[in-house]
Amino acid sequence: MLFCGGVFARARGRVRDGVRVRLLRGLRARAHAQRGEIRNRLRRNRPARLRKPLHGYCEIENLSIDNGEIYNLGDALPDKNFITAKKIEMELSPLALLRGKLRVSEFRADVPHINCIRLNNYTCNVDEFVGGMRKITEAAAGLSFSLRLETAVYTDCSASAKPISKKQNIDMSFERNGVSDTAKMLGELAAAFDSADAMFISNALLKQ
Repeated sequence: MLFCGGVFARARGRVRDGVRVRLLRGLRARAHAQRGEIRNRLRRNRPARLRKPLHGYCEIENLSIDNGEIYNLGDALPDKNFITAKKIEMELSPLALLRGKLRVSEFRADVPHINCIRLNNYTCNVDEFVGGMRKITEAAAGLSFSLRLETAVYTDCSASAKPISKKQNIDMSFERNGVSDTAKMLGELAAAFDSADAMFISNALLKQ
């Protein structure tokens, strides 16, 4: 379980088809795991990909990130999930994990749904999540980043006594390779959310 900025992340479902996590430590372990990964992927008719030395590979499927208790609006918002992801893939540094950091050289996420909640001008689950992730995440030079988001629900409790919700079909795909300036990439990602009429997400990216 991961706690980040007031939201909880946990993988749901059975282990065999819910979550697969492979963390490769050391050149010998990496070599053996890599051969097994190639065989397994060929067996599933998927392209084999060679990994970088001293890097780990993490793959998570069917991930749900729950909103914290502060964002529990009861019957006004029955969906308690903040993010629902089909699949997240990361290539990261195991050595950075020892000092409590996620040093990522590749990140790919397929997210069907995100549930954004603003309680007031100062409290928003997207703001908290983005801020929390930036505290624990480092981008390696030449980062590859890919994000697909299908739908979003935005609930605003700051404008009136009764929460106002709207659902949007965003259907956005964003991809950058060889990233050397993370701040510039985040600005481009925010602009992509703006174009998809999802300023409640882009504002969170820009204020960090």
